[in-house]
Amino acid sequence: MKSAAIFFSSAAVCWSQPIISAVEDAASNIPLKTFGSPPSFANASIAQGSMFVVKGNGLGPASIVVANSYPLQTTLAGTSIQIVVSGTATNAIMYYTQAQQVAAILPSSTPVGAGHISVYYNGQYNSFDIYVVQNNVAMYTVDESGGGDAVITLADNSLVMPNNAPNPGDTVVFLANGLGPVSDDESLPATGGDMTSVPLEVFIGGQPAKVLYRGRNTCCVSLDQINVQIPQNVSTGCVVSVTMRIGTLVSNTTTMPIRSSGRVCTPTNPAISQADVQHLMSQKSLNIGIISLERSIPRSGVDVLTPSFKKVSGLPSLVLDELVDVPAPGSCTVTYNFVGNNWYLKLPNANLDAGSIALSGPTGVIAIPNNGGRFLDPGPYTVTAAGGADIGAFQMVERVPPAFTWNYLNNSTIETFDRTQGITVTWSGANSSSYVTISGYGNDASSTTFFSCTARVSDGSFTVPPLVLQSLPADGTIMGAVEIEAVSIQAPFAAKGLDFGIAWAAEYDASGLGTVVFQ
Repeated sequence: MKSAAIFFSSAAVCWSQPIISAVEDAASNIPLKTFGSPPSFANASIAQGSMFVVKGNGLGPASIVVANSYPLQTTLAGTSIQIVVSGTATNAIMYYTQAQQVAAILPSSTPVGAGHISVYYNGQYNSFDIYVVQNNVAMYTVDESGGGDAVITLADNSLVMPNNAPNPGDTVVFLANGLGPVSDDESLPATGGDMTSVPLEVFIGGQPAKVLYRGRNTCCVSLDQINVQIPQNVSTGCVVSVTMRIGTLVSNTTTMPIRSSGRVCTPTNPAISQADVQHLMSQKSLNIGIISLERSIPRSGVDVLTPSFKKVSGLPSLVLDELVDVPAPGSCTVTYNFVGNNWYLKLPNANLDAGSIALSGPTGVIAIPNNGGRFLDPGPYTVTAAGGADIGAFQMVERVPPAFTWNYLNNSTIETFDRTQGITVTWSGANSSSYVTISGYGNDASSTTFFSCTARVSDGSFTVPPLVLQSLPADGTIMGAVEIEAVSIQAPFAAKGLDFGIAWAAEYDASGLGTVVFQ
């Protein structure tokens, strides 16, 4: 369950009606956006017996109050929550409360279906529509955002990290939310027991993993524990995707490190060594430089040079995930962007000064266009930084690879996909040192869901699995797109003031499937 330390400080509370801005799953942070019927975004619902969070203002006292003894109560520091579904009322079991955020357990006895919650504080209340389901699993994450590395432990109860990675065949334990209802007294610590009737599936690096246990953790109330054996045939790396599913409801996507042997993960990015991982894990902040060249296919698109120099702080494992490494082949990740609630991971960072950047290539010095255009052809390019207040001068060479080709299902302007089926793409001609990403999105009026899958060039084809497409919103009118990119990792570069200098060049094609409809 969430630490009290992460929650926002609160302004003084006026004796007025509470304001509810969002109701979210406590583990995934996916906001519930329902209006009296099953949501088009399927996993935006509350599972019986799970913990949920209400955000807003005037919900509770100015300073956070956490329930610190059993049995837990239905009223805490003046805050209570009532749930009404199909005419049946239940009272949530309170975990913590403060003005801007409260957390509570949805009783297992709450009926499934459309309903609403009402948050009461000091005689005032406000309501919000919800949709209750039996099961809707979500994983807790290290930074408590709902994305990035999952909270996972090894057999010795140590936390899984890039320098403490499990091996194929090892058993690991995930902390989760939403496995479903129990018959326990939910105001007391759980009794536990394997919920074998719950058809939970776990996929690690795209491979099905054996579930050894799924049930409540006896340490606490509402907290689920899922014991899983790492698949033997999984692609190893520092960023391996993890997704769970019960029926058609898909969890948030998280990541984890896996090492073939030993405990320090081997990055997929060949420009990073295990020694680099050890160094990264020992730092509180890092200066990172990333130089990327992206060439559009077809040539009607826009070429891009992106130099980025940042001082990044925060959890080292997230720095590795977000900025430095590449997801392991076979991994697919899903991220969300909701109106008013950006779910992307946000690492604290500050821009660094490396001075002016110049580019030259096969045709000589290139005037970098401010508004896009075409200026990259296959071949070597020299990037020169004059040096600035933070980063010293440097010069490095990147090589834009030859164009590749890819094929998709049809060649019509608009494609329609059944989300229960996969999307298969094939490619040829990509540089053998490259990797391929297949990405896309689907959106509706209030959210956009992005997916990205990684494959080896030598694979020649990849199928975006139904598991990923089921994460997209779908009501028959959801528009989106699918594209492919072949990325060539370049040699790392060094400069005074940099901890890591990463360079890559890519060919991308966003014209293939064009506009799509996910149903």
